[in-house]
Amino acid sequence: MSARPGTQVALAALTVLVALIGTVLPGAPAGASGPHSGPEVEGLAGPLSIDVTHRGDVLVGQGFAGLVSSVSRKGEVTDLVNEPGVSAVGEGPFGTVVYTVATEEGESLLKMRTRKGATRVIADLGAHEVKRNPDGHQTYGAVGISDECAAQWPVEEAGPPVYTGIVESNPYSIAVTPWGVYVADAAANAIVLAEWSGRVRTAVVLPPQPLVIPDDPSGIGLPECAAGLTYNFEPVPTDIELSWRGVYASLLPGGPEDPSLGARGSVVKLDLLRGRSQPVAGELFAATDLAVAPNGDIYVTELFGGAVTRIDRRGARSTVAELPLPAVVEWSADRLYVAYDVFGSGKLTTLRP
Repeated sequence: MSARPGTQVALAALTVLVALIGTVLPGAPAGASGPHSGPEVEGLAGPLSIDVTHRGDVLVGQGFAGLVSSVSRKGEVTDLVNEPGVSAVGEGPFGTVVYTVATEEGESLLKMRTRKGATRVIADLGAHEVKRNPDGHQTYGAVGISDECAAQWPVEEAGPPVYTGIVESNPYSIAVTPWGVYVADAAANAIVLAEWSGRVRTAVVLPPQPLVIPDDPSGIGLPECAAGLTYNFEPVPTDIELSWRGVYASLLPGGPEDPSLGARGSVVKLDLLRGRSQPVAGELFAATDLAVAPNGDIYVTELFGGAVTRIDRRGARSTVAELPLPAVVEWSADRLYVAYDVFGSGKLTTLRP
């Protein structure tokens, strides 16, 4: 159990998945199954973010290589940006490309590549986190833990038994709009809006994610006195999608993503005006990304569940495709674009659900 899940999901995209690689589920499918339609691209280095442009090309953030690339409809790959710490990507206005950078040195920036290939900073997301720390008022950890039990807590392995939101930023996913760019910050535990002017403001702070510690906490490295306590994990937003049916985010709660604490990923609906969220679906196995179809169906990549899952408007679930380590999904032109096998030779494919 980690008391600082924001850092577990990453200070940079590379750190996120490397930190989680040891918890890949045994028995995950070795190959893809589902209604594919080509072409399929292989050899991508950590395709943790994609966006389909109005021309039908796919922008890919290759987090392990520090590249922003464009994949044509014929499957040809062209590198557009080579910069350490590249994370989220999106199509910007007038032929530009918007992307985020999160470095090991603590930089967290929203940047733009112009049509001529120049790059510039749109907003300093890290500075906003340092100044505002949106979740600084929220308390995480074991609720109501006694001093005696806190003294037995394995701080070195699990972090402090109780703590408030710390200052760190990982701009993991973006949604580009005419008035600015919404950023799902996986370490700040919030959705922020970076306006084109460079001003950054907090849109939604996600609530803590509670879980009752099991009766035998020794199995997850906690003292016996912790049994039955509610532990508030940090919420970790991994994607934000704006659609005419609403605004949605996927959450990857902190702590272990292996079976030890069950399937705890979720999808929430956001009210960006009031700064609120409400649950839509839970019990997802590492919900790292989502897409919303025009009919309201939601598609979620369950990274360690080895599947792309559809959630319809009634809440019914079905498996669209079984894929090894699917990380990202986007909807465009009646098909799904999915990046998967992200720890190996990363692949990009399309599905017709």
